[in-house]
Amino acid sequence: MNHILKTFLLGLTLLIVPGTTALAQHATPYLTINGGAALSNDMSLEDSAGHYAAEFDTGYSWGGAIGLDLGHSYPQIGTGRIELELTDRVLPLKNASFTTGSDPGDGDLETISIMFNTIAEYAKTSHYGTPYLGLGLGAAQVSLLETTVAELPMIDDDTITFAYQFFTGTTLSLGKRFELDLRYRFFSTLDPKLTDALGRNVETDLGIHDLTVGLRLSF
Repeated sequence: MNHILKTFLLGLTLLIVPGTTALAQHATPYLTINGGAALSNDMSLEDSAGHYAAEFDTGYSWGGAIGLDLGHSYPQIGTGRIELELTDRVLPLKNASFTTGSDPGDGDLETISIMFNTIAEYAKTSHYGTPYLGLGLGAAQVSLLETTVAELPMIDDDTITFAYQFFTGTTLSLGKRFELDLRYRFFSTLDPKLTDALGRNVETDLGIHDLTVGLRLSF
């Protein structure tokens, strides 16, 4: 685990301190596109009238990243990558649950995030792929878009907040320049604060699970 931690720390340093980018002069740049399913935890909402919860149907996630593969340039820390990632997620509102019962909902939850990721890879010796672990920090716009409950307006608002994610997966070689990326990701933010249709402040929470397939092109 030490080389994984060291890779995380190096990745964060390369991203945060511009002067250290010279360390990555021998790294290989790459481009990734990905897409898949997004599943949300039930969202807890609190306003001046009390608590309620929102449930969402399975939605979709898609996005891309540009990054640097550090390869074996730094054997003292193991192999790894750093990248800048943009992701959009949309999940339809299914229903909202109150103390009096549950009512059908409509509208969407959408998150648009930009994340700095640092990724630690195990040695590329397996014929079955290269497992990896990743950590990302960044910002996200969280929106509840034209949501209604029992055909009555609920929330149509957005906010920008700090975001973080943890992910794991494996890459499979498709030749010299292409790799298939299979990933599970947990994405969350600090509690978003929105305004509902009655002008009340609403504090929410957010937790989304992504299952994606990506294609990576190295240059």
